[in-house]
Parts: sequence; structure tokens; C-alpha cells
Amino acid sequence: EECDLLDIASEGGDASRGFIDFEHSGFSNDGTSNFIAMGQETSEETLEEAPQLRRKRRRRGRGKRGKGPGGPSGEQVSADEMQRGLVEFLKQHRGIGGLPEFHKAPGEYKALLATARAKARDWQSWAVPPRSCLEQLGGLLNDLVRCCIGVFQVRSTSSEAERNCAGNSREVGSVDNIFLEGKAVVEAQPLPPVVAMNFPKTKPLVEAGRFLKEWIVEMATAKKAAILWAGFWTNASDPEGHQSRTSKESLFHFADLIESQTVHPSTELGQLAEKYGNLAACQGPIENEVKSNMWSLFSFAFVFGMREKRQDMVVALVHKEMDGTRPLSESILFQYEIPTLGIAAWGLGHWSPHIVLIDLLGTCKQTSPALRKQLYSGLPGFYEYLVKEFQWSSLDFAFHARVSWTCLDCPHSHCHLDDRLAKQVKELLQAKRQHDQGGAALIRAAKAGDVSRMEKALNDGADVNFQHLPWSGGIGQGQEGGRDCPLLRGAERSRSGSPVLVGPQRLR
Repeated sequence: EECDLLDIASEGGDASRGFIDFEHSGFSNDGTSNFIAMGQETSEETLEEAPQLRRKRRRRGRGKRGKGPGGPSGEQVSADEMQRGLVEFLKQHRGIGGLPEFHKAPGEYKALLATARAKARDWQSWAVPPRSCLEQLGGLLNDLVRCCIGVFQVRSTSSEAERNCAGNSREVGSVDNIFLEGKAVVEAQPLPPVVAMNFPKTKPLVEAGRFLKEWIVEMATAKKAAILWAGFWTNASDPEGHQSRTSKESLFHFADLIESQTVHPSTELGQLAEKYGNLAACQGPIENEVKSNMWSLFSFAFVFGMREKRQDMVVALVHKEMDGTRPLSESILFQYEIPTLGIAAWGLGHWSPHIVLIDLLGTCKQTSPALRKQLYSGLPGFYEYLVKEFQWSSLDFAFHARVSWTCLDCPHSHCHLDDRLAKQVKELLQAKRQHDQGGAALIRAAKAGDVSRMEKALNDGADVNFQHLPWSGGIGQGQEGGRDCPLLRGAERSRSGSPVLVGPQRLR
């Protein structure tokens, strides 16, 4: 009989079945089965559910609009619909991109960094905060180099790594790469290092990312659960001042109410960016490209820190219009942070947070669909690589994560960043954690081969989203560095020309 996204498959059968993937399938008749796995082939028809399953899914809130219990109106999008949205997005962007490739930065880019670094050499003696682009960029560069060197000195690692921090080595691991190659480095991170060896034009970007993650993620990780935001500021001309509902003080107070922190500026990396004006003075084609690379890498570090902590829910507060001056599309949240959330979830795999968007203008109908598209926007390149090298389908890729989404309308007329809204956010978090616990129980039952417990869990609406599984690397990167990785085995086999079927890390 058809079961909800799960099948039991034999560990001892075809090696290509020894991985976790998602597809509607039936219970295996193999009595030795003790792994959760899915069928070897997927098709778009698997997204169509049997009527009884659709009824079960309605209880979880698929694509609902309207008021939640005692809270604001908005939109709820289930994990199923998020996967459908990704499949459709990949269809629309088929044939676009591939793996990013390393290209030597133009001379004028390197000259800008060198000039800025020299300009800011005596930054400690400044009487006022840096205001010019060269002062802001140079001060941030110099501080990042000091932080990088400090981390490696504490770890008592080699002086070569310290030289890399300052860019005095031929190795790719330099702070300068944040500003010269940040976007390409982020796009390359889902590729396992062992596989990257086969792609010489991408390998430098993967290695640069590995070096940067050794020290910058620690700076970007909040002590509590991290939240994102756009459009909050304390307006000096506002009579309410810091008590305004969209002031930064109100934002920080709400973060405290839901026991969280803003990544920017509450983290060490966020404070550095704030110290140097977020490079706001850097305007112009070259300056904007350098700044864009920086925010891509910084945003990835913020989000990667959330993933490393297995944060169950990501809250994003938005007070931005879609059009006009300073629209949502020009915000750091829209351009960088939301896309890196998608890369961390589906690109790296095995992270399925519930994303809660709180729209302070009450315009979820506009902002929610736009931000969901941005969530998918950083994925087509890596997906095209998987299609070309390993014959993956869009479903193979979509089933890497079970991300769900809620947008809460919070207009000025009847919604504030207060205890009432905080209570609703906490209720969403509690529901998410209970749901994850059901999925973890389902996995334990499957590993034990206990079909009756599995059936009970499925009947209770359990779902698998990998949230509590013991791996932290990207696709093909488990606790043992990918040694038992079907993707890596597939990469070896692909060079011999034999058929390849790959999937996420095996469930141990």
C-alpha cells in the first residue's frame, strides 16, 4: 500500500538503493530491510498524492491563507508545496548556469583593495567613524585580517595559514577573496571537496570557501537563534523615536521576546560591518561589485552558522515596500540572505527550517511569493551540475530539504512587535519542534525495522526532514568526510562511463 514518502529498502541489495531519497513508494517485501530509502527512479507524478494523503496534508496547512489562532492573517506553505515551487522554478530556469568557475580578478579590483588597505592603515587614530569608501573598505579589510590571524594563532596552526589571511601567500585562502570572489565562492560550496578535485576551474572556489569557513562562521554565529530583517531604522524626525514599531530598538526588543538575536549587528561579523557603515559609501560599478561579493559571503556565513546549530526556525522581519525608493528587492535580505538560505537547505542538504516571514506592512500577498522565488534563486547552477554529471531529476534535488514557510501580515493598524505576536511565533516554533520529533521517531523505527511503529508514526502525520540526523556536511559530506558517500562513489564510476545513480548521504 502507498505510504507517505517512505519505503523500506534492503541494505544488502543494489548499492544504489542504499541512500536516503524521497519518493512515494510502497513497503519493500525484502525481510532484511532496515533503512529508509526511496525508489531508484523519480518522476513528476510522484508529487501527486492519493486522496487520503491529501486529506492528511490539509491538517498541516498547505498553502492556506487567513488568520492563524489568535494572530494576524497571512500565508502558510507546506513543505510539499515548497518542493513543488522549487521543481517549477528549476523548470523555468533549465539550462541556466552550471558550476561556478574561478576567474582571476581584474587588476582594478585588486588595486581598489590595496589602496583601501593603505588608506586605513592608521584607522585606530581616526577621531570620527570612517566616511569614505576607501576608509570603510580598508578598515573592514584590516580588521578581518586581524580576526583571521587571531583565530589561527589561538588554534596554534601553521604560519602559512596566517599568511593566507593577509593575502601574502599564493594559496587561495585569503581575506581578499571575500571581496573578489564572494558570490562564486558561495555558489561553489555545495560541491564536496573530493568531487571538486575533478573540476580544476571550480576547485579554487571550494578551497577558498573551506578556508574562510574555518574562521568566519564563528564570527557570524549568534549565541541564540538568529533572525533576519530588512527596513528597520530609528528615524530621528519620528516623534516616537526609538519607540516606533519599526525602529531598531523595537526590532531588538522583539528579538529578545522570542529569545533570539539579529545576525546583523548582534554577531561579531555583523558588528564589524556596522562599524564600517556596511560599506554604504562604496558606490560605483567596481565598488558595488566588491560590496556585493562581501554581502554574499557574509550572508552565507550567517546562514551557515544557523545550519550548523540546526536552528529549527528562521524568522525574517520585513518593513519594505515592493516598489518606490529603497524597495525590498534592493535589501541585503532579498539579494543575499534569502538566497543563501536556499543554498544551505537544498544545496548543502539535510536542513529543513520553518521560515517565518513577518511583514510589517501587511503585504504578504506580494512579499511572500517574491521572497520564495529568491529562496530558490541560488540553486539552478548546482542543480544543472547534478543533472549533467549524475542524471538527477528536479525531484531528486527538491527532496533534499523539507523547508516550510509562513508569512504573517502585521500591518500598523492592528499588529505590533509585542508579546502577542511573540507568543504566536513561539507557538509556531513549538509546532515545528513537535513535528521534527515525530520525524525523528519515524527514522528510529525504520532503522530498527519496526514496521508497526512506522505505520503508527505515518498515521500520526510524521514526516522526514533530516533535521535531527547526525551529519553536518554538504551533499555527499557526512561525519566521515564523505568516505561512505554515494555521490562520491558515483563520481568515481562516472569516469568509467558506467551508469550513475546518486543521492544524499546514507542513513547509518
